Amino acid sequence: MLALANNTVWCDSLWDIDDFSVCGRQLFLELWLVLPLGISILLVASNFLFVRTGTDNYDASSKLDAEQQPLLGSHLRKYSSVKEDTDISPLKRHFDISLIQPVEQDGTIKFVFRGFGEKLSVALEFLLLLVQTGFTIVALPEVEPYTDSPYWFAKYVSPTLWVYLTLITVIRLYNVSQGLAPERIDLWTQSSILYNAQWFCSAMFFRSALLDHAPSALAANYFYTQFGINTALVFINGFQKFSDKPAPVYEKDGIPPSPETTSTLFNIVTYSWIDKMVFKAYAKPITLNEIWGLRLDDTSHVVLSKFHQLNSKTRFTIRLLLQFKEPLFLQSVYACEHHPQAWLGSG
Repeated sequence: MLALANNTVWCDSLWDIDDFSVCGRQLFLELWLVLPLGISILLVASNFLFVRTGTDNYDASSKLDAEQQPLLGSHLRKYSSVKEDTDISPLKRHFDISLIQPVEQDGTIKFVFRGFGEKLSVALEFLLLLVQTGFTIVALPEVEPYTDSPYWFAKYVSPTLWVYLTLITVIRLYNVSQGLAPERIDLWTQSSILYNAQWFCSAMFFRSALLDHAPSALAANYFYTQFGINTALVFINGFQKFSDKPAPVYEKDGIPPSPETTSTLFNIVTYSWIDKMVFKAYAKPITLNEIWGLRLDDTSHVVLSKFHQLNSKTRFTIRLLLQFKEPLFLQSVYACEHHPQAWLGSG
């Protein structure tokens, strides 16, 4: 139970009959957003302030062979070098699988930039954010009239969120044609995470407005509008390519490239990016030449090059964990989502 200085009870429950109480809304629908918002601001600010970008631009296509240039070129230079330890014995160098070196391979990288439709969607995203940010600032006194709340600062979380999303969308819109530099953090990912996090909160406020629990008529209209705009932003973001950076499509020996790198978030989540091959295989047996190639990140050269970037003196198991930390982390998150009893306990 929370009490004010004059001994009047402010919050004796987080739930009030059929809806969140006032303090429940502030604690669970507003203040918790400080965590993803704060992390995103720190990541983006540190990347733009302390990480320098190179002078190279993305080429429409890059020929990859040993005589002309490194496999990945300067636009993916973080994977291009290999660290070797000259103190390793010949016996260990010959038999230790952790010392396998990547071999040169031929191929072509084509960078797929956003088309007109996707550029238009980013512009629409920006306009919706302008409307939402302006309405949030105007309606703030009506939406949060609780001046005696110990969580008075909670009302500033939502305006800060929308202003921040508007600012990073300005950067995305400015770079929509040429794409963000390889060293830059992916702002599309930051937007996607925050849109989806905020959507749950806006849905709960929308529910409160439907139950006639909004503080005022203006607040109710704000909750309706916020939910509509937030839902639209989630869908717009979900139908865009998976990154603000140009998608690298790796082609070799006439093998059809994998469409995964040019797929949208909804394509990836629903696995619909593979539907074309599934339906083709259902209609008739497919041949070897019709099977898609690997993504660039999944080719042996890239995997081994990244592996050899790690400290060669670290244990092999640790290096493997570091190499595949992102997919392992995502896999653990998905496992916890689908099987919460695995970490909450069955009792």
